[in-house]
Amino acid sequence: MFVNYKTSGVFLKEIDKGEADQLFTIYTKDFGRLEVMGKGIRKMTSKLRSQTRILSLSDVEFIQGKAGKTLTGSIIRDKFGEIGADLNKTETAKKIAQLMAKALRGQERDEKSWSLLLETLLFLKKTDLRETAAVYHYFFWNLLAGLGYRPQLDVCCFCKLKPACGIIYFEPGDGGISCKACRPPDARDFQIDSGILRILKFFEESNVETASRIKLTESQKNKLEAISTGFLDTIL
Repeated sequence: MFVNYKTSGVFLKEIDKGEADQLFTIYTKDFGRLEVMGKGIRKMTSKLRSQTRILSLSDVEFIQGKAGKTLTGSIIRDKFGEIGADLNKTETAKKIAQLMAKALRGQERDEKSWSLLLETLLFLKKTDLRETAAVYHYFFWNLLAGLGYRPQLDVCCFCKLKPACGIIYFEPGDGGISCKACRPPDARDFQIDSGILRILKFFEESNVETASRIKLTESQKNKLEAISTGFLDTIL
């Protein structure tokens, strides 16, 4: 006899399977990251078809079988519709969903990650924003820190001293910043200035509302994107 499980979840990803099925990646409050099969869900007659929208907060039901989990019920509680009406917010929300689906592995409940996800999506929904890059990077660094990947930003990760010459490098593979003298000869070119370092520290210390007020230059956006991508590629 199958046991029916119920939880709240946010749909992060969908992949078409076979003629009418879809495999969903859902981040849930009670079970963490799940992959759940929606049987026949792409059929026009499927009752669940309209209740499995990506980036929607839903009440989800599923059963655990020998071949995996199967979706048996879903009711959308919040579509975060205001996000979809804004291109910048939409792109940021998609990046958040992709990050969650990629960074989280296995079935493990994590209240901090769940709260961070809802906090950020609700903020994007309710707040009038011209720029959302700072919101994404706030989410990125706080999610990874909560998963145990907090970078060392106070001292060089090699000599354990504060960089003295003002030239600082971010070393994704070594978990933090390095000074010029300690920089590995084969390191990627992730030189950062004191402004980027202050922004990274500020993300750790602030909430999403405060972080969203940071006015990033195009150069800072590009640098943050480069080091976040490098860091994620290294730890996964």
